[in-house]
Amino acid sequence: MQQALFDTMARQVADRCQAVLDAARAEAGAILKEARERADHRRKEAVDAAERDVRRLAERARQLLAVEAEHESLTMEQSIADEILRSVSFELEKAAQSPKFPAIFDALLDELAADAPKDAIVTVPVSFADRAKARLQQRGLASITVVESAAMRDGCAMQDAAHTYRVTNSLSSRLSKLQNESRKVCLHALFGEGAK
Repeated sequence: MQQALFDTMARQVADRCQAVLDAARAEAGAILKEARERADHRRKEAVDAAERDVRRLAERARQLLAVEAEHESLTMEQSIADEILRSVSFELEKAAQSPKFPAIFDALLDELAADAPKDAIVTVPVSFADRAKARLQQRGLASITVVESAAMRDGCAMQDAAHTYRVTNSLSSRLSKLQNESRKVCLHALFGEGAK
């Protein structure tokens, strides 16, 4: 009987041990499953965050490339417009040396002298001083002083005797006044509506 009692107790202990072992395995399995789920969730969040960062960086790179391309385009367009305006300036310099310039000079001088005070000082190219004096005398403006200047090549300038103001009427000054508008016209003509 002792053996039977011992065997029963051994079975009960073995059953209890097995039950504890099974419970421990189940709990370990649950803990492991939960840990895997958390790890999977964290991995998925990390992958999603990395993908968002990659998309954000790709969009930023695209924007930077677009800005750089726009800048290059504008720089190229502006360079072309500048070259055209330099060509126009060169052509005006050639016009100032042409046989047609005396008539142009007369028109520029007449415009300037129309509102000139009697004691005004008119600055003209050296080679046009005598012409300017004769023209002013013909217009009854002989009291206006004519001054020669090597710097004045393509028109004339007028200032009052007190030197409080000066008005320039030359081909280059007219181009300078129209520079921004001329640039816009060039850009529009060459590159269309979207030109800046």
